[in-house]
Amino acid sequence: KYIGAIWLEKTSTDDFAVLGVFIADNDFRSKGIGTKAIDKIIKNDLQYMHTNKILLRVREENERAIKCYKSVGFKENRRYKKDTLSVIEMIYEA
Repeated sequence: KYIGAIWLEKTSTDDFAVLGVFIADNDFRSKGIGTKAIDKIIKNDLQYMHTNKILLRVREENERAIKCYKSVGFKENRRYKKDTLSVIEMIYEA
């Protein structure tokens, strides 16, 4: 069953990778799946990205996701507004 997706992407000019996480099925949220998936992608795939930094952006009101990201080692880097959204940029450094 498809419940979501996780990915790392990096351009050749960036010195960081960008993390994307999406859990589509509400029944699978708040069960630790995102935390395990993020931890696994950091351990298994970050080395192939030729960097030790990962950035992500999350809506300020998404407290559940922010808690998850902090639990695997992300730290708040900055806050900003994008259109009508309040965004937190977070960084992970291995």
